[in-house]
Amino acid sequence: MVSTYPATIVPISYDQRYIDGTNIRSSDRQLDISSVGLAIKPTVGDQALTADGTAYHIIAGDPNNFYGAIDVVFIVQGRSIA
Repeated sequence: MVSTYPATIVPISYDQRYIDGTNIRSSDRQLDISSVGLAIKPTVGDQALTADGTAYHIIAGDPNNFYGAIDVVFIVQGRSIA
């Protein structure tokens, strides 16, 4: 079953020094996902996040929160779905 959730996503290109072609590819993007009003927690394996017209799936993630309790932003590595 596919579910759709509106979210504010900011795609950011990785700095060249982090791109190794395996763990981080040149087409990967850091996706900063705002937790404000978000009904779910983005997790590794989630698919079809759309930012700037490109669909991504999450291959790595790092929830940023205060004191381990309040999610502020989800920083994930997105790989385009080809």
